[in-house]
Amino acid sequence: MANLITFQIFYRYIGLIALVLTISGLAFVLWRVAKYRHISGPWPCRISHHYVAMFELVRQRPQAIARWHRKYGPFVLIAPGEVSISDVTAMRDLYSSSKRNPKSDYFDRFIYHGERSIFAEKPYEEHKAKRGLSSAFYQATSIYKPEIQQPLRQKALGVRETLERHSKMEPIIDVFPVINHYAWDNITALVYGPRHCSHAVQGDYTDRDILARLKNTEMWNSLKFNLPFAHDILEKAVSVYTGSSKFLSAERDLDVWAMQRLAYSLSDPKSSSDWSLIRLIQDLRLAGRDISDDYVACEVIDNLHAAQATVTVALTYVVYHLSRNPDWQAKVRAEIEALPREDDGLPVWQLLDKAPILEACIRESYRINPVSSGRAERILAKGTRYGDVYIPPYTVASASTIALHLDPSVFPEPLEFNPRRWLDVEPEGLLRLERSFIPFGYGARLCLGKAFATLQVKMLVSAVLLTFETALDDPSRIMEQWGTQDALPKGFNCKLRFRKRKDVS
Repeated sequence: MANLITFQIFYRYIGLIALVLTISGLAFVLWRVAKYRHISGPWPCRISHHYVAMFELVRQRPQAIARWHRKYGPFVLIAPGEVSISDVTAMRDLYSSSKRNPKSDYFDRFIYHGERSIFAEKPYEEHKAKRGLSSAFYQATSIYKPEIQQPLRQKALGVRETLERHSKMEPIIDVFPVINHYAWDNITALVYGPRHCSHAVQGDYTDRDILARLKNTEMWNSLKFNLPFAHDILEKAVSVYTGSSKFLSAERDLDVWAMQRLAYSLSDPKSSSDWSLIRLIQDLRLAGRDISDDYVACEVIDNLHAAQATVTVALTYVVYHLSRNPDWQAKVRAEIEALPREDDGLPVWQLLDKAPILEACIRESYRINPVSSGRAERILAKGTRYGDVYIPPYTVASASTIALHLDPSVFPEPLEFNPRRWLDVEPEGLLRLERSFIPFGYGARLCLGKAFATLQVKMLVSAVLLTFETALDDPSRIMEQWGTQDALPKGFNCKLRFRKRKDVS
């Protein structure tokens, strides 16, 4: 009898605890809902993060958020405690260095070798310290030096030779992998130096295999980070079914490849004479900086991942839009042809970089097709009021690049490729456009690779257009993007028809 009474008391306590926890949970949910009741958004987003996560799983998160902005306005609640912004003033305030808002836990996804790269560092001060180590290396004044520019020019000519050779056999070429090989060879040369870089453009199978599989791996990362157990089951099931461990293993294979090249580069005494990230790290260590091997590995992997993907997407869409708009392609070609050239036949960089029509076309391409997901989340250090909207402290906030770039009040007929909007505009109007234009981010954490990306894009476009006229294989195709981290084009292809110009030997 005593035991029975004891059990009854025990179960009553368990029931009471369960009731208290349930009431507390409901109270917390209601408090969180009430805290953000003044911010518009889809009602499922008020009670759970699963609704926006569903769109991430189908690789449409940025696109869905942009649609919500069109419906609900410049401030949208996308999950409890998470707000998306498409107001220019609020965006610039969110990312300004004076606010010092740290990055969110989203950037935990980019930890490599137990370390955080500059990109993944969350607190402002830690990011500033790491950025100070290498920011000068990535500035335009460094990137545009002959030591970096000349090897890149040769790679652009190598791509042109590849296209010329293939177009003799088949005029229709998928340029997406070709551009990816070019971007990969460029970033590995910048990281390791020319002695230990990749040779994907020249046909190296290992390089090309890893790059192709990285794209497939990225497509499944939304599952990996939202339902990791399902991702693991899928990977093992496919491995058993196919008898191959390659499925979703590209990131691990990249790590092995990158660490081997890193070891070769660090142990090669000749590397100290090459202009590269590895040389910079060696110089910093010689100057007494305490830089761990794991941090070096982390930065190397981050650079390889980000640079090859960003430049590939950026360049693919630039050539896509120029091929889809032959009038603008002709204008860009005429502008490039009028520029003085170096001995290699390509334009003098300082003049090519200032070519206004080319610049306008590139901007318009970046505007319509962003070069990343735009998920630059920050945690508000302080509550902030923007007009009638108050965003509480510790809110996870981010700007919607798509919503900003396709705002019809700033960019009339936003889906139309119209470089003229960047050319025929007064200084005040141009400033208004530029305030809403954030392809590489904004503020203190602006993408370090912007100058290097610009060099690659403009140099390859000039190399191609001086030799070929290009057109879409399917003129009706609209090349949409996935909502992945790197905003990859659907289908992983961009098929163009190449015709060598009659006046080119």
